[in-house]
Amino acid sequence: MLSLHGQVIKTFFSACKRNLSIPFGAIPPVLKACASENAKYEGKRIHCYVFLHGFHSNVYIQTSLIDFYAKNGEIIYARKVFDEMIERNPIPTNCLITAYSKCGNIIEARKLFDAMPQRTSASWNSIIAGYANLGDYKEALKLFNSMQNENFTPNSITFVTVLSLCAKLADLETGLRVRDLIINNNLKKDIFVKTALLGMYVKCGLVNEARKEFDSIKNKDVFAWSSMISGYSQNGRANEALELFKSMILQNCQPNEVTLVSVLSACAQIGSNVEHFACIVDLYCKAGRVNEAYKFILQMKIEPNAIIWGSLLSACRVCKNVELAEISAKKLFKLEPGNSSNYVVLSNIYADAGKWDKAREIRDLMKSKKVEKLKAYSWIELDGETHKFLVGDSNHIKCDEIYDVADLLGLHLEWDNFDHNFELEPL
Repeated sequence: MLSLHGQVIKTFFSACKRNLSIPFGAIPPVLKACASENAKYEGKRIHCYVFLHGFHSNVYIQTSLIDFYAKNGEIIYARKVFDEMIERNPIPTNCLITAYSKCGNIIEARKLFDAMPQRTSASWNSIIAGYANLGDYKEALKLFNSMQNENFTPNSITFVTVLSLCAKLADLETGLRVRDLIINNNLKKDIFVKTALLGMYVKCGLVNEARKEFDSIKNKDVFAWSSMISGYSQNGRANEALELFKSMILQNCQPNEVTLVSVLSACAQIGSNVEHFACIVDLYCKAGRVNEAYKFILQMKIEPNAIIWGSLLSACRVCKNVELAEISAKKLFKLEPGNSSNYVVLSNIYADAGKWDKAREIRDLMKSKKVEKLKAYSWIELDGETHKFLVGDSNHIKCDEIYDVADLLGLHLEWDNFDHNFELEPL
């Protein structure tokens, strides 16, 4: 099924095929769709269409072409369109600055920035981010100071970038100054700014301040959870990291790689044994997130035991994940070759998926390995004596009496369900 961007592209070329007149205002959205879909071939075809229909000098279309080429890594074509522009506003220049920065050519990016007759906050954000991405944090912070000196107001994008720099440099002094600017600019409630502030506190060792910031976020995303868990783990507070991770799972927030690394680090700090890891896997499984559970198992430094693989196998039946069930079962067959329940669960998973041949293979495997299904007994205590029964059992000393009572109860049930309000039909 095509995405929304894909449908836009398809519609455009369908209109071209039918020789319909396409207004120039429809071109930028289609080029934006090509940029988002990484549709290089289609975007270049649209460039040809633009040239053939005399739209190539339109500033909006030129800007869209630069954005398309820049986002698809075609920096040479982006620059060619830029150089052909008679009228240049800051937007295409910002696109080109970002493109040069992403491909590591910060010198060309800086030349464009310095030559701009009119800058915007987005221009400053582009060049600051460019230096930050290349690891030149000090130059990025220097540009941030210049931005303020030239009376440009930083926005949420600026603050997120600068706070990440402060975190990487563990520069608490600058970080606190940026926090004050955030408050003065009424951006304290922005979730991205709050998460970046949280990360800065964590990296600078202010874990309690970080927790206050974390608790103040209403709709926490994975980055907020991961930053706080990472903060606890990095600062030797492993138990708090694991407790927060449990809360994260219960809140149905999907962990990322940073979360898992932090959790594993926390487990290592407290000398966790396999049972601790089993608890985490069980949390994932109970939340129905078997893929994350499997990913976590693969990252464990301790060899997973049968309890861990068994939890995953059982969860796979609920989640109908046949592929992971097979992986789990194979591990269990090696760890517990005589445990019939593992074979039965996999057989049932195959049956649920309609894979009857596979289910039969597992049953045959049980027979060939002489693995017998455990008999299900019922237990009852009467007058201090325990009695056990099996389906169709005839070994009990009072077997005949028990069956007589059972039959009598059956008759009573039939009688209670019988319709007594019937009428005899006349002969």
